Amino acid sequence: MLLEKEAILDAAKSLLEMAILDEIEDDDSCAEYPEGMDCPADVIELIVEKHLDDVMLTMGLLIGGIGQAWGHEVGLVFHHMDLKDAEDQGSPLYRLIMNCFGHGIAIDDDGPNGPMAIAFDHAGEVLCNILDDEGKRFKACPTDFDQHQHFTSELVDRHLVYNVPDDDE
Repeated sequence: MLLEKEAILDAAKSLLEMAILDEIEDDDSCAEYPEGMDCPADVIELIVEKHLDDVMLTMGLLIGGIGQAWGHEVGLVFHHMDLKDAEDQGSPLYRLIMNCFGHGIAIDDDGPNGPMAIAFDHAGEVLCNILDDEGKRFKACPTDFDQHQHFTSELVDRHLVYNVPDDDE
């Protein structure tokens, strides 16, 4: 089962927004929006327009890393969570990757009895052949990624303006 391209792109746009805001709000980075742009959406549109292949490649590397850590493709796990279309997949994919970036936002943040947590447990039971009630499941954070390596330095930095102050100031 493949993830929907629209879901991957939606998750990527949310991840790009996070990376852009992190850079803009970080006083040490001295990052600003380029002339004529005043919000993350403007920069995201530019990145997607000029670098869609890079965005999708980056997402593929992240999704593949998670699938490798789980031992099952993310799309298959989502299938068993009953997340079968783009509208259902984008937000969980974003939350899954954010957790791997260390932001503490998880795919199953709706509590142990929430629908997403129950679906995540179900996918683990099905795909891991769980025969007892231990509730063994996939890790919500199966691997660690560096957001700056994947998004900031590769996709965001080249589209923001960095005004490094002189040492004299």
